Amino acid sequence: AVKSAVIGNPVPLPINESAKVYRYWKSTGFYSNLSYTAPDYKFDLSTQNKVRVKVFIPSFNDYTTENAVAGDWIANKKLQPQLAVKLQDGEHPMPWEGQTEIVKANLEKDKWLELEFDFSSVAGREDYDRIVIQFGAEGHAGPGFFYLDDFEFGE
Repeated sequence: AVKSAVIGNPVPLPINESAKVYRYWKSTGFYSNLSYTAPDYKFDLSTQNKVRVKVFIPSFNDYTTENAVAGDWIANKKLQPQLAVKLQDGEHPMPWEGQTEIVKANLEKDKWLELEFDFSSVAGREDYDRIVIQFGAEGHAGPGFFYLDDFEFGE
């Protein structure tokens, strides 16, 4: 069965009454995420430096179990009700080096939330061409479902 897919909105209430949303399955992989790398250009962050997205963090995920981790440097072993958005240079051999990451942690569960990630502090960067969306925190094997909709990267 396909776990990550466009599905009918499980909770079509304000602030998101869309008919369809994206259901994301955070796998047991330590660094499970969604990412997009621009094929032949770098992001112009001078004016377009805000990421907005609607998310639904369900309470039925297991946020209490300590999971296997990628290594000793991972302090948190539990799935987290959070979303991280990262900008990276996809041409760098280790793109997480030099990335800019914003985390919205301890998100309210069981309701649609509208989040904004403001990257204006790095508006001068001209090397980013990849955006990474990461639910639940990284480095642990805790799986879970998360829902997102109305993703926007703009002013």
